[in-house]
Amino acid sequence: MGLFTRNDKLSIFQRQHETKLFEFDMDEIANNKRQKGLWGQAIVKSNGDEKKAEAEYIKLRVESLKDELEIQKQEETEKAILKEELKKLSEEEKKKKAETKAQEEQRIKIEKEHTVIESLTIKYLLALIIVFLISTFFFIYYKD
Repeated sequence: MGLFTRNDKLSIFQRQHETKLFEFDMDEIANNKRQKGLWGQAIVKSNGDEKKAEAEYIKLRVESLKDELEIQKQEETEKAILKEELKKLSEEEKKKKAETKAQEEQRIKIEKEHTVIESLTIKYLLALIIVFLISTFFFIYYKD
């Protein structure tokens, strides 16, 4: 049995992840790459107090980063679902093509069999006609 429960591990992971987001935000601030819209929201929420605005901005930016990551995760999930659906459609299409090909091969086989049967039937009828004609000829010729 591990030292941490599943919830403890998840909570630890979430805290570490959030710390990385704060680090990312602090790097943005250090490089003067604030998000203007979020900075404006922070100033409004802090009633113009720049120190409070800095703290508010950090909170807003971390939430914004979490949102961006969640959107990215959802997009990746949707892409995976779409990819799986496309794979299924492709497999269904291949299956339909294989079935169509098998049906066409069966139709061609049946047509060939019918052609052979028709050919044999015609030969058999010709043979019967010849036998009938020969029999009739002998019957008429040797009747007397």
